Amino acid sequence: MQCNKYSAIIWNNCVKADQENRKENNKSLTRSELQFMMKKTVPIILANSINMVILKYVTARDAMWRSIKAKHENSNKVKLPYKEKKFYNTGWTHQNIKIYKDKDKGYLTLAKPVLADSEGILRKQKPLKCHLKNIPNNIVEIELVYRNGLKLIIKTKQENDNVLIQSNNEASIDLGEIHSITSIDNNEN
Repeated sequence: MQCNKYSAIIWNNCVKADQENRKENNKSLTRSELQFMMKKTVPIILANSINMVILKYVTARDAMWRSIKAKHENSNKVKLPYKEKKFYNTGWTHQNIKIYKDKDKGYLTLAKPVLADSEGILRKQKPLKCHLKNIPNNIVEIELVYRNGLKLIIKTKQENDNVLIQSNNEASIDLGEIHSITSIDNNEN
């Protein structure tokens, strides 16, 4: 839960820094500018976890600008991220995850950063250990979320099992309002 508090601090700092920059320079900060600014803000979580929060902030902000530019129906109601958060999901990339599988069960560990103690000596923190019944293959990233208790969201990469058919035949498809789909091919079928 502490991780999610630190992620919220990063989010809040991104919101504040971006608001201040827009007031002074009339433009938003870039992702790399935010990463540079947040580098030393909260050294208690991993740099990859900090970058994931920054990426989510930039994605939300840029989606708002795209909506306004496209003049979507409710784009006049869209606002930049502004709410201060107490907790925000913490993420780990595949680089910071170690998987241990036994016969019936297994566990994974989520890395924590190396911190300097009061004497300036770097100390490695104990990783978070999570026991799982089934550990999926091809884990890309993991998020620690709070939904009626702490839970892990495990994102995996699925292999593409689509089979491409070799053919000279082409089809035209029309998604309609009355008939859900109409199509015709080279052979007028």
